[in-house]
Amino acid sequence: MDAKAKRRMQLARRLSHARDADDDLASAIGDNVLVALPEDRMDLVLGRLSRYPRGATIAVLEDDRLVLVQMKRVRKAAADDDDCPIHPDTLVAMWLAYLRVAPGRVTCYLAPGFRMELVGQPS
Repeated sequence: MDAKAKRRMQLARRLSHARDADDDLASAIGDNVLVALPEDRMDLVLGRLSRYPRGATIAVLEDDRLVLVQMKRVRKAAADDDDCPIHPDTLVAMWLAYLRVAPGRVTCYLAPGFRMELVGQPS
């Protein structure tokens, strides 16, 4: 197992403990959860996300804090409606930084299209 895989496993364990300790958090996260690292590219995240037809919660460990983003599938609109700066080669850390300053929900029509919302940063 390489170093990134070990870090993903550690994050999965931490997330499991957090869900067990907090019913509200468990409810907000839901059943479909993917773990990602700040240095992962969005194409990796989106590739894994494609397994979930309705979307999933993405969990990222950033500066020893658990960050959660809900991603829900949306219908594709006209190409002119997409002004999202997220691209397949965007790093997860850059994506999180963008979501923190974006006003409200962000809708990106990457293939497939997903609505993204930063939902929590539990400690």
